[in-house]
Amino acid sequence: MSMNPFIKVIKKLIKSSHVKKCNKCNYTCNAIHFQQNFENWTSGNNNIDKFIQHTQLMAHKNSEISNALEWIPYDRLDDIVKNKFGNVYKANWINGNIKHWDDKNQNWKREETDNYMIVMNYDCKMCDSICNTIHFQHKFIDWTSGNNDIDKFIQDTQLSAHDDIDKALLEWIPYDRLYNIKYIAEDEFGKVYRANWIDGYITNWDSKNQNWKREDYNMFVNLKNLNNSKNVTIEFTNKIKIKYEFYGITQDPETNNYMMVLNKKCKKCDSICNTINFQHKFIDWTSEWIPYDRLNDIAKNKFGNVYKANWIDGNISYWDDNNQNLKRDHNRLVNLKRVNNLKNITIEFENEINIPFGITQDPETDNYMIVMNYDCKKCDSICNTIHFQHKFIDWTSGYNDIDKFIQDTQLSSHNDLKDVLEWIPYDRLYNIKYIAEDEFGKVYRANWIDDWTSGNNDIDKFIQDTQLSAHDNTGKALEWIPNNRLYDIKYIAKDKFGKVYRANWIDGYISEWDYKKQNWKREGRNMIVNLKSLNTTLTLKFTNKIKIKYEFYGITQDLETKNWTSGNDDIDKFIQDTQLSSHKDVKEVLECIPYDRFYNIEYIAKGGFGKVYRANWIDGYMTNWNNEHQNRKRYNENMLVALKSLDNSKNVTLEFINEV
Repeated sequence: MSMNPFIKVIKKLIKSSHVKKCNKCNYTCNAIHFQQNFENWTSGNNNIDKFIQHTQLMAHKNSEISNALEWIPYDRLDDIVKNKFGNVYKANWINGNIKHWDDKNQNWKREETDNYMIVMNYDCKMCDSICNTIHFQHKFIDWTSGNNDIDKFIQDTQLSAHDDIDKALLEWIPYDRLYNIKYIAEDEFGKVYRANWIDGYITNWDSKNQNWKREDYNMFVNLKNLNNSKNVTIEFTNKIKIKYEFYGITQDPETNNYMMVLNKKCKKCDSICNTINFQHKFIDWTSEWIPYDRLNDIAKNKFGNVYKANWIDGNISYWDDNNQNLKRDHNRLVNLKRVNNLKNITIEFENEINIPFGITQDPETDNYMIVMNYDCKKCDSICNTIHFQHKFIDWTSGYNDIDKFIQDTQLSSHNDLKDVLEWIPYDRLYNIKYIAEDEFGKVYRANWIDDWTSGNNDIDKFIQDTQLSAHDNTGKALEWIPNNRLYDIKYIAKDKFGKVYRANWIDGYISEWDYKKQNWKREGRNMIVNLKSLNTTLTLKFTNKIKIKYEFYGITQDLETKNWTSGNDDIDKFIQDTQLSSHKDVKEVLECIPYDRFYNIEYIAKGGFGKVYRANWIDGYMTNWNNEHQNRKRYNENMLVALKSLDNSKNVTLEFINEV
């Protein structure tokens, strides 16, 4: 029968009026408070009771309380977890540990915490704190390799990582945390594979999230067979570490073979450098290289040995640790030059004025070609030489020797145009008159035309009239813009003028006269412009009306388009509507993404939309506008995305997208 509550209070009052003093301390210390509570608990075992009481009687001062043990009833523990070995538990201790004596409430003040703790102290004996070893130890219950020898070895390495995470050489890596597994070679261990490791390696403990921080997600690793689990010793791993970063062990579920998860170190750098990252990518291509189908907008000159193209992927700029891939400058204009002699390819690379990026092969002619940067190797920029070189395809004298001589003078004109020659078509000269004879023979005088024409007298006259009225304001003047000064021409809409296109204008608009160079200065190079059909008579009234809504730069001809479309008017219109509403914020913008901009497309599940796939998106999503390149900046190239079926284009509404 339990004691009457009233009697309990009376007994407490009687006790408190006859407080016992400690002989050692000469006051009622912690040891006395512990002693007065002896009658209220028992473990049921005299030896255990005596041992606990002894630790409590030694805890006179507050600083000694942490050395005192207490009997903890099992029902004061919950959420108990037992590990696979059956000898370690983890639980939530409801009461928490003793802090100090509370005189007001005449009881022990306890640590208030929601944290999980073992009944023993969390602190490491060696470090007197919660070190890496303790964090690893608490995770032992979360994994097993299925092999006691391997489990014990991995745990032993982790238990040695007190204040140095590098000593925790290994971890158990589930096989489903590896993907893109490809056979690459065979060595003394047997077959060697390359894979991507989703999680990356451990760096340090994250106290906030109570888990390990990691780096290099989706990193490349090598997998090698571990032929005998008995061989896994410290000596063995130290030997492996000479040539490799050794991250852990996994198991192929099909063969049941245990495999080491490694990364080869560069002999020169003794680390994972760019060379190793390139080496990991070797198996993704053969005999190269730049695949020819990664080039578009290919232009071939009349000689058949120089090309200009857009390289879709672009050149490598650096290694992206986050995405474990090479970072590239996408959609780069490049020069392509035929390799005349494969044996002398090294010499050809060295002699090029442009910086070579790689080699490709024309599948029609089987010619190998050097893919080169537009930038000049000498100047590290697009100098005069490059501009001249890009014009080689636009002219010929009809004689190779003369062409070569003129081109050589132009290719030496990096920063100085004084000694440059050019090919001048005869029809650009008029008023030709004989004047004398000298050592070269007959000498003539002529006027050299350097002008333009649209091929239409009315348009020419109208443009000229606007220019002749631009005395102190170039904004009044229109100009003739050759169609080859426009690129990336794309259909975007239809209005009262007809089809409307978007394009990049290479030169940009006239700003002012450059007296030094005797030519117009320009701004907004590679700027984006709209192209609209000219279906009406040109008048000053017409242009003034246009200028109310538009900046009117000039007139061009022979519009050729390369447009995007989903092939579905409803979807096109919906995407365009989201884009036209994105005045200051591109977060809500959708775009039409060509299917060939995805790779590694894999079926993962079935959802409300039907089959769901995972894929990498080469370009990444749009962010802010890049004024320099007149295009959208993009973020998170090669990002992982999900693909879901869109069963009915009529369902594509703003409400539908917001719901998604």
